[in-house]
Amino acid sequence: MRKISKSLLIGLALLSCSCTTFAMQHNEVTHKSWLPENQNAINQMIATYGNKNKDFNAKTPPVVTLDWDNTMIYNDIGEATFMLIADEMLFSYNDEFWKLIPDPFRNDLKSLYDDLNLISREERKLSPLYKKYRKILVQSYWHLCDTQGNQVCYAWAAQIMTGMSIPEVKNATNLALRQELDRPIGKESLKSDDNDQSPLQINTGIRYYPEMKKLVEQLKSNGFDVWVVSASTQWVVEVAAEKVGISGNKVIGMLPQLDQSLKLTSKMKRITYRQGKANAIKKIIKRLPIFAAGDSNTDLEMLLLGKGPRLVIDRGKKPLMEIAKKEKWLVQPKFYQK
Repeated sequence: MRKISKSLLIGLALLSCSCTTFAMQHNEVTHKSWLPENQNAINQMIATYGNKNKDFNAKTPPVVTLDWDNTMIYNDIGEATFMLIADEMLFSYNDEFWKLIPDPFRNDLKSLYDDLNLISREERKLSPLYKKYRKILVQSYWHLCDTQGNQVCYAWAAQIMTGMSIPEVKNATNLALRQELDRPIGKESLKSDDNDQSPLQINTGIRYYPEMKKLVEQLKSNGFDVWVVSASTQWVVEVAAEKVGISGNKVIGMLPQLDQSLKLTSKMKRITYRQGKANAIKKIIKRLPIFAAGDSNTDLEMLLLGKGPRLVIDRGKKPLMEIAKKEKWLVQPKFYQK
């Protein structure tokens, strides 16, 4: 099969939007707005620390740190981009890539890739091998989460893009975002074949929270220094955050090292997981947040850093919700409810 550049493949997909359709469950969602008490508390915080206050200093504006996935958006842009790259077979599949695949899955995945790589892009998505390939890739990720913990598997989601360039990662993210914004919120079943009795369920659909987008606009217009701090890959989150007016230089995410040709490697320069988020804030921003928002236990260290109001998007995570209640943080039901 004649090799086509990844950038061209992504461009063709963007133009045609010829995304494969899979069996999915669609869940009806209803939209919820701010609880009045949370809206009032945020407005008070802005009045107290913003540029309308006589003590405001533009040289050291108050810092805001926001988690991204399931805080600024519904669902996860990192996972969506991973699936897009997997579906379009845009990984480098170099030696470093194969070393990252867990032992129980490496040989099977390599065999499936070799066979699928012999046929055209259009034909491969109709092949029964393609279903097995997709499921094994996701199993590899879940296996690491289950056996080695979230810090390892979250970093792996960045490392597995080894050999790709930053523009390729950003182009893939744009395509994933465009695709998921159009997909209904729901679940997709990944089956190795039609008789598979143990399918994997992955989330589908992404929605920006209008309330959080408006909050960012309000914070910025009142002089706050707004940052996103995420456990997803740096350049993936940059693309998504730009849509709400947060530039890439205000994003702190998982950061793989680059090689001499500016391709991603499997070596990590920064890991923004739990304490890693707090450490990155202190190292890069060098000021503690007046306001922070998150949705998960993995945001706790960031939320506990500094003083001021804290916002928790309630996804039922413990001990986060217990700590939020004890600390009298602002607790907001998810803006989209099933």
